[in-house]
Amino acid sequence: MSEQSRPYRTNRDLFSNHYLTNHLRQTEPWQSVDDEEVREAYDEIRTLWEDREGRVDDYNEAQLERNFIRLIFDLLNIPFEIEETVMRNARRPDYGFFPSADAADAAFDRDDFYEEAIAVADAKRWGRKLDTRGEEKRDFENPSYQIHAYLQETPVQWAVLTNGEHWRLYYGPTSHRLDSYYEIDLPEILRYVEEEGNLKDFKDFYLFFQQEAFLPDQSGDCFLDDVYDESSVFAEAIGEDLQENIYEAIRVLAEGFLDTNDDLDEDDLPLIHDSSLIYLYRLIFVLYAESEGRDLLPTENEIYSASYSLNDLKQTVTDKRKATQQHYQTWQTNLWDRLEELFVLIDQGSQGMDIPKDQLYVPAYNGGLFRTNPGPDDSQEALFLASHEADDAHLAEVIELLTRRDADEGDGQVFVDYSSLDERHLGSIYEGLLEYRIDVADEPLTVEDGEYSPAVDDDEVVVPEGDVFLRTDDGERKTTGSYYTPEYVVEYIVDETLGPLVDDIRSDLVSESADTTHEREGFAGEFADRVFDLKVLDPAMGSGHFLVNAVDYLAREIIDAQERQDYQAVESGDEDAISDPTTEDGELRDINWARRKVAQQCLYGVDVNPLATELAKVSLWLRTLAAEQPLAFLDHHLKTGNSLIGSDIEDVLSAENQGTGQTQLTDWMEQARQRALEHVMERFTDLLSIDNETLEDIKEMEEVYEEVRSDALYQHLLAMANVYTAAEFGLLVPDDAEKQMAEALRDDSWSDIENKSWFQEAQTMAEKNSFFHWELEFPVAFYGEGGERVTDAGFDAVIGNPPYVRMEEFKSAKTYLEIEYTTHAARTDLYVYFIEQSLDVLRSQGEYGSIVSNKFIRANYGRTIRKILGESTNVREIVDFGGLPVFPDATVRSSILLTQKTSPTPHPLRYTAIESLSFSSLPEAVEEFGVDVDATNIQDDEWRLVSKSISNLMEKIETDGIQLARFEGGTQVCRGIVTGRNEAFFIDESERQSLIESDSKSEEVIHPLVRGEDIRPYHIGSTESHIIYLTEETNIDRYPAVEEHLEEYRKGLESRATEQRWFELQQPQEAYIEFFEGSKILYPEIAPETRFAYDKGPLYPNNKCFFIPTDDQYLVAVLNSSLSLFYLQQVVAKLEGSSSDSLYYEFRSQYMEKFPVPNTEKDDGELAALADEMSQLSDRRASLNLNLLDYLGNYSEGANLPNIGIFQPASVNILEETTEEYEKLQVGNVRTTRDGHTVTIEATARYKPGDEDAFETDRWGYTETDYVEAFTLSDLTDKEAVLVEAFVPVSVEREIGGFRNNATKTNTLIDRLKGIMLPDINDIEDDLDRYISNKGQAEELDEEIKNINRLIDEAVYNLYDLTEDEIELVEQTVNSDE
Repeated sequence: MSEQSRPYRTNRDLFSNHYLTNHLRQTEPWQSVDDEEVREAYDEIRTLWEDREGRVDDYNEAQLERNFIRLIFDLLNIPFEIEETVMRNARRPDYGFFPSADAADAAFDRDDFYEEAIAVADAKRWGRKLDTRGEEKRDFENPSYQIHAYLQETPVQWAVLTNGEHWRLYYGPTSHRLDSYYEIDLPEILRYVEEEGNLKDFKDFYLFFQQEAFLPDQSGDCFLDDVYDESSVFAEAIGEDLQENIYEAIRVLAEGFLDTNDDLDEDDLPLIHDSSLIYLYRLIFVLYAESEGRDLLPTENEIYSASYSLNDLKQTVTDKRKATQQHYQTWQTNLWDRLEELFVLIDQGSQGMDIPKDQLYVPAYNGGLFRTNPGPDDSQEALFLASHEADDAHLAEVIELLTRRDADEGDGQVFVDYSSLDERHLGSIYEGLLEYRIDVADEPLTVEDGEYSPAVDDDEVVVPEGDVFLRTDDGERKTTGSYYTPEYVVEYIVDETLGPLVDDIRSDLVSESADTTHEREGFAGEFADRVFDLKVLDPAMGSGHFLVNAVDYLAREIIDAQERQDYQAVESGDEDAISDPTTEDGELRDINWARRKVAQQCLYGVDVNPLATELAKVSLWLRTLAAEQPLAFLDHHLKTGNSLIGSDIEDVLSAENQGTGQTQLTDWMEQARQRALEHVMERFTDLLSIDNETLEDIKEMEEVYEEVRSDALYQHLLAMANVYTAAEFGLLVPDDAEKQMAEALRDDSWSDIENKSWFQEAQTMAEKNSFFHWELEFPVAFYGEGGERVTDAGFDAVIGNPPYVRMEEFKSAKTYLEIEYTTHAARTDLYVYFIEQSLDVLRSQGEYGSIVSNKFIRANYGRTIRKILGESTNVREIVDFGGLPVFPDATVRSSILLTQKTSPTPHPLRYTAIESLSFSSLPEAVEEFGVDVDATNIQDDEWRLVSKSISNLMEKIETDGIQLARFEGGTQVCRGIVTGRNEAFFIDESERQSLIESDSKSEEVIHPLVRGEDIRPYHIGSTESHIIYLTEETNIDRYPAVEEHLEEYRKGLESRATEQRWFELQQPQEAYIEFFEGSKILYPEIAPETRFAYDKGPLYPNNKCFFIPTDDQYLVAVLNSSLSLFYLQQVVAKLEGSSSDSLYYEFRSQYMEKFPVPNTEKDDGELAALADEMSQLSDRRASLNLNLLDYLGNYSEGANLPNIGIFQPASVNILEETTEEYEKLQVGNVRTTRDGHTVTIEATARYKPGDEDAFETDRWGYTETDYVEAFTLSDLTDKEAVLVEAFVPVSVEREIGGFRNNATKTNTLIDRLKGIMLPDINDIEDDLDRYISNKGQAEELDEEIKNINRLIDEAVYNLYDLTEDEIELVEQTVNSDE
């Protein structure tokens, strides 16, 4: 038995087998269950089984429930009830489990029977399959789908499904997969415990199915929740370890190829890299298929185990390598040969190898991944792997890297539990490796700042000269992280994008019939056929994550329709109307059939990386893999190419492109275009007419597809499209190139064209840039069988996560993108082009759903795409994640965009600003926090994504005001100085003095500097910073001291993004010098509030400052008002701060210029006077030093907190916990609240959660709680209260006064706070008096400032004529964002 396996247990993608076997048994919940309790339950259940064993086969479902299943419920102490009012065939669970007998009894009195249920259960007759519908009509239900439906329709999270023999657990968030469950074979575990004599094994049943398993604890989680969460942590850890190991395995395998094959050298490195990845794909595929519970390869067969199994081979390799490294030699290839036999077996099947079926049966999975005898037209990687080998020493290391990982307890290594990983985990692992390439070190290398660089002097050599290593194109050793899309995002996009299409199909079928029940006879079959006709595209598919989820969603909908029809037939008494359980070919119409058909017929994908294309195929194969079924042929649906670069074949063949005056040629081209497209469709129709089910079908599809791809006319059309695209890409081709090609096509003289240099250059450019011509690659999405363009040409849905890449990183395509894309702009991000292209290939009424950067919502470069979306589509929903870490390893600001390609409707769109990732369900978060936005708010290039009430108020403000850019004849909003290298041009006062002392002329080019961080409302902090101000006009020779200072930074200055002399500022903003020297209103670009301050000059702002050149104090008051913040909150971009509850705004000029300033005629000078007074008060307030430590100096320690005043503990909370309960538990922040002689201390707690996906975490993996009360100190003297209030937060921040911020196994966070030692009041009394005096002045000034702010707000409200309700809305909105 392997270290994970238990013969009685099947765990399918729900928990981690490794956790269940190796860790759960060491936990408190497992060990705390009394052995006598387990023994009693075991004896009673075994006695019941022995009594019923001979009869269960003869029981019908009701008898089995009454005589066996319910009795076991009783023995497991489960209070259960049956919803009596539900009809026998209604879609409701058989049982509800409750926390107590009283709760079960009370269920009948509730409107929702399951309101207090802790689980539901469903029972089937003995022997009934639980994964699929039966082969008889009476067994039309798919029990796994039923239990999923029950979990969606009731408030519980856990469900039990049993046929008496097999007992399963399903979990609400994963039940939609239908094959994610934990199962115990009850008779087998009873036998196993009896024979093995280990009662503890019975806990695998008892602990998971007893009532306590479902009962929530104080945290709201139950035992099963904890097992799931801990399993997720282990799966994540396994994935991370595996990614590290695969990274090394690629390098080792590549080195093995180089060392073993004399015909390879460094020129072959790209092919070696890609071939190594394909080989690793094979190994991972087998490890996945052989993992516990999958049953895809016959691991229990003795012949397979001895001669083929990778699981057995990994054990042999590990044992031999552990004994001595000498078992595997660099001059032998025995392991390669052994694995080759395994790959042949999988590719051809056991029957293809003439192995008798009664001795060993392995179906031919085929599919191309395991192609061991490739033909000349197969991929370069397949040909490479068929003609090259890697030696035993390297391959043994590769096998160990893929199958071993460090034990979690740090004690040696253990085998990787591949059953804990699903195809999504594997996809994310591999997707993170696609951007690497292999290199050979031509000198010793070290790693500096994450990048490889030549090792010098005492540098640590990480890659010796001549060794193989992996790096990114930028020279990095490791990338910053994968952009692999989180599962909850993918599921939401797929459900919300494909859902409307499925609903339309359902509505159409209902409208076609007089029967409006949705479940008439034949409905399910027609529904399935219509679903199979859908065409779903991911134009940047990566590992196929979105496509895999589309398989699950559409297959599930097909099964749902099938079951609804069959239920209707049973309820109406017409059992003949139950759908046929099998297809015409004899295949069971179950979820596996539906998944395979969806994958074969519905899904299309493109990726620029050919390895990603192969990976997507593997992901779909893994998801649709079924025993005794070959891998489906997917080459015609999943393709490699650049989705953004290509041509419409109709444009290429258009007579307009052949010149004028050529009537015969024009007529011929019109006819040829139709014939060509008809020909292409004929070839693809031949391909699609093949069933794609049997091995023979798939081999035939491969042959036909190759014939299609090599068809002469098809190749000519591709070549013509390449020339057409290359010309737009910047290649110089003759003006009459299209004409020449048309004539060659007409005259059958194509070889003449192929010899033209421009033609050859175009084909080379097409290959290098991966041109992709949509209509030729996927003609069935655009044309009918006769070659005519269909009226609804295009894909039904486009889904995905397009790449987020700034324009600077794809400059080579700039000319083409500028010509072809309406959305092109100087700073346009790549994802914007993907949105435009996706809408272009989407059919009319088609659905689009993706996760993209949210910058398009407000950025200038997003204007055109906003206009397109607002005017040409019906935007249904936007889910805005702001700056939340949706992609934990990537700093991207994300949003989900859902829209339909149709004319806008008056129906409002749903906009949701997600403020935290701690939600349990994204759909529920959207429902709770989303607002309806008037459709007219986005029918322009500027969008207003706010509720109707806020929108109406904004319109009123705009009506009553005049845009700032036009205020008083025109008011500029200007940006500060861009240096390109701040450390060179920014200096402090001492550096300024030093330069002037060296050369007095230096003072001419040194000016006072203000940074954005120096500015507060009505106040500019005193700064001793200065800027060296050098422009194009500066003669640097006049300032030798300055030149000498800048020489230190010369290398960096010369590498700046723009062109200027090395010593000049990058953007000195010379036109604004008079404003730098004179009056202006300054404000920071990014701030948590409006911060406008008047400056008389001179001050030179940095690039994080904007300024308005005016001395108008009226404007300062208006801009600092609550109404200003309210308005700007709705239009500016939002950024998240360092803590989870901090929010910042980006006050760029494009937003500020449109701010509606109220007419000054309504003001009598009051606002300007108030602003001036606010400036004076703010300056006085800023001058007061309230840093307690500055007053205390060196002091003697006094009492700790519990020994001063009266100590009053708070109720039990997380601050009372230790690291036994929370990993890396520590104090986050502390705040104190004083009320007279009483001070309350509150704190946040930081810790590393077990399941990071369930919490919002920072870049270090910590989550932080809200403030909770620690304790209160009362009966303090005035001075004690002041000292506690001020000192405790400082003590925590600085870790002084004996404070330590981390909990331990024995010390809680409360213990740490109680340990704070206050200064001895007698020792600091005079200093404390001075602090108290200044603090009192500060509080008085704060009150004055608060009052004047209120007066300013009231005056501004009056200027805009706001009503009381409107004022309330402003203040509620402003306060809610604080």
